[in-house]
Amino acid sequence: MLLGHSLGVQVVAELLSTEPADVRCAVLLAPTTDDAARNRFSQARRLAWDTSGEPLNLKFVQLFAAAACRARVWWRTSRFMLDEHIEDALEQVRVPLLLVRGDRDRLASAAWPQRLSAACLESAVAEVPGAGHVVHWSHPAEVARLCWWWGTRELATMAVGESSP
Repeated sequence: MLLGHSLGVQVVAELLSTEPADVRCAVLLAPTTDDAARNRFSQARRLAWDTSGEPLNLKFVQLFAAAACRARVWWRTSRFMLDEHIEDALEQVRVPLLLVRGDRDRLASAAWPQRLSAACLESAVAEVPGAGHVVHWSHPAEVARLCWWWGTRELATMAVGESSP
């Protein structure tokens, strides 16, 4: 199983679309970049809005990371993030994908994982109540349970939708 979060979802999608190797399934947490906001201004606004709703201990980590990276690094990185259309890579993926988002995620809208799922050969979408964009930070047990369910479901070769998390 491969797991990616946010920009890491784009990395996982690209890897699976070009070099799937022995990967049986993947979990994509809070996929970006939402096609409804594929520009730097929208992404910066959504990031600031989302950060305001994250747990206090995560805000400290994000503040430290932002200070260490500076705006110049985010600006350069965001160009690649925005130029990559994850939906194109996902059309090529041939392993089952679980797309997970927090229901308070302000970077990845509720509709975005649904649109991505439609581009996939085999996928499911799960939403974690009360979680923001960094869903695995604020709700690790729920994310672990979803990963376990998706991985064991694949090992048992059950059809998507036959069982629910």
